[in-house]
Order: sequence, then C-alpha cells, then structure tokens
Amino acid sequence: MLRQRKSLLERGDTIVEVLISIAVAGLVLAITYSTMNRNLLVTQASQERTEATKIAQGQLELIKAHNDTGDTTITSGTFCLDASSTTAIPGFTGGSPLPSLPDNFANYPAGCRGKGLNGFYNIGITTNSGIYKVFVRWDSVLGNGQQDQVIMVYEI
Repeated sequence: MLRQRKSLLERGDTIVEVLISIAVAGLVLAITYSTMNRNLLVTQASQERTEATKIAQGQLELIKAHNDTGDTTITSGTFCLDASSTTAIPGFTGGSPLPSLPDNFANYPAGCRGKGLNGFYNIGITTNSGIYKVFVRWDSVLGNGQQDQVIMVYEI
C-alpha cells in the first residue's frame, strides 16, 4: 500500500514538472522571438541608412561633374540631380526641404522622389554661396510614421 501511494505522488510531480517546463520553454521562445524581431528591424534600418548614404554620395559626385561642366542650373535654388540629365531637376513646391523632420514628400518634384533600389528615398539639394546641402529622406522601417534622413554638405 505504501508503495502504491509513492507511485501516485511521483506521477503528480511529473505532471507539475512538465507544466513548469512548458511554461519556461514558452517564455524562452517569446524572448527569443522578440529579440530576433528587434534585430531584424535594426538590420533593415542600417541597410536603409547605407543605401541613403550611397545616394547622397552619388548626388555629391553629380554636383562635382555638373560644376566641372559649368552648369549654372546648380548654382541657386532647390533641386536634385539625375545621372541621365544634363541639368538640375527643380520644382519643389513649398520651397526647400523642411529644415527638420518630418517632411512632406509630396513637395518634392517627381524626379527627386522614389529613388534608390527600394524606390522610397527622396532627394533634395539646397545651395548657398557654393555650399551644397544634400538631403536624402525616407519613411523609416521602424514605423509609427517616423522619417529618417542623411544630410551631407559639400563646398566648392
């Protein structure tokens, strides 16, 4: 009789242990999922910034090339440059890109919107006395309507 009671107690302990193990495993999986999801967002944000930096550097190279050819369309106003065009693309509505985020990308001319591999980078260049400020802005992958930007300055 004593032997039978011990066996029942051992079975009860085993069920409790299994439930605790399942709870611990679920907690570990939830933490792992959350961490991996956050790492994925950070990686994608880094890739976006890298692509935006490359676009800004490309705009600086185009500024140098246009300056070397004596193009006067890049000496005033707000514009962006396209490698296939010999002149700047003007037409910003509402003036220059906003000095701080968030920006209204609808104000950018069609030739300055939707650039880059993913097609969601918006480019603006402002100039003042030979100093060029290149803005590359986009809607951030981090969500919540946030925008991100890369700004590079070049002086001729």
